[in-house]
This record gives sequence, C-alpha cells and structure tokens, in this order.
Amino acid sequence: MTTTAREIGAAMFKVSDAMDVDGWVDYQAEDVHFRFGNAEPINGREAVREAIKQFFGMIKGIRHTIIQDWEIEDRVIQQLEVTYTRLDSKEVTVPATNILRFRDGQITEYLIYVDQAPLWA
Repeated sequence: MTTTAREIGAAMFKVSDAMDVDGWVDYQAEDVHFRFGNAEPINGREAVREAIKQFFGMIKGIRHTIIQDWEIEDRVIQQLEVTYTRLDSKEVTVPATNILRFRDGQITEYLIYVDQAPLWA
C-alpha cells in the first residue's frame, strides 16, 4: 500500500502533538524550506529542528485538528484548528492553513499561515 502525501501530512501531527521534535522533523527533507506565519523563512532540516525546539519550549502543549485537506499534485493544503496549551495551562484555539510540498515522501516546503497573537495575549 502506498502512503499518500495527505496521509503523511496527517501522520506528522501525531508526533507534533506529542511535542516530539525529532519525530516531527523526520518528515522534513534535508533541504526543506519552512515558514511559520510572518517569521523569516528557515532553510534546512537542522535549522527547522532548532526553531521548533525553541517554539515547543514556549508552550505546554499543541493539538492539530484537520478540518479539511486537499491533495493537488505534489502539494497538500490543510485547513486546521490548532489548540495551544500555554505555559499557564490556558488553551487557545486558532484557525490555520498549511501548504505542504512533497518530494519522495518528504516535505520540501512547509508554509504555515496562522495568527498566533491570541496565543501570546
């Protein structure tokens, strides 16, 4: 059975929601291009690993719910709700969209569109 890009995109959230940085980054290609919201783009798996490790250190938990997703050629577009658990244990849920581009079963481009202002308010 062949795993689709859509299935890979969904499976990736299981490790992300466990805040398993190494497991999550294994889904990324060595030369991944990553952009989180309006932050500066990051290139390369190791740089992304460090950025996500820092981000996970600023929150207590995270949960992704895929509302809908579409697979179009080598891309998956995900409509999401993301629930963050802040360090004070309060939960904040925000809408988000991801665009993932795949090559050989790994993510080569990962674009996250989310307004995190409510998380830090």
